[in-house]
Amino acid sequence: PEDKSWPDTIPVLNSDSFCAVSRMFSTSFGLGISDDLKEWTGQYWINKNLDTPNPDSSITNTAMHVFEDTAAYICRQVLVWASGDIKNAVSCYDYKTNSITHTEYLDTRAIFGIHFFNKQNGWCVGDSGLIAKFTDGHWQVLPSFTDKRLYQVFTVDSSAAWAVGDNGTLLKYDGINWEAQLLPTEQNLHSISFVDKTNGWIAGDSGLIYHYNGSNWVMDTTETTN
Repeated sequence: PEDKSWPDTIPVLNSDSFCAVSRMFSTSFGLGISDDLKEWTGQYWINKNLDTPNPDSSITNTAMHVFEDTAAYICRQVLVWASGDIKNAVSCYDYKTNSITHTEYLDTRAIFGIHFFNKQNGWCVGDSGLIAKFTDGHWQVLPSFTDKRLYQVFTVDSSAAWAVGDNGTLLKYDGINWEAQLLPTEQNLHSISFVDKTNGWIAGDSGLIYHYNGSNWVMDTTETTN
């Protein structure tokens, strides 16, 4: 940013100052390259060590939503080595005890995105059109009407949500049903975020950005998106 004063040289840091965090979920939580949960203390990252090592299975954290009180829901993929079975689940994380308090298994499809409006209203999305709704304290997997991979979902409120995915897939929830919305692109759409019901953005491949103005999605980038 032009209003920031950047140093002319990059300071040299000790090797132990670095910690690989591949994905941020909030200002304090992120995933390491080995998919462990890490917390930012204000000075450095610490591993939360959620899982006891198990030689029979492995757990990969794929997505997460953190509430203001640092409680969270973590999407996790469990691989059982002996059978090759893959299960995908959403776990409730409690910050005070640093533990998983409840886990619900969905199905074999990977989960890539999760978002809540509040602790009673949330959605998660994933591979092969996976859509699951959080209602009455439990997850309900809905029938799929697309085979496209869905990367991200944003819950505007209890009666509105949006999801994006491969090949320009855009879905809208109107409080009753999910419906496909038409965008003039075949690019993969990776993220979506709203300020309120009438103001949101989508980002995708090749620098593609769309802005929602309350009634339509309008391209908000000059990058080549063919």
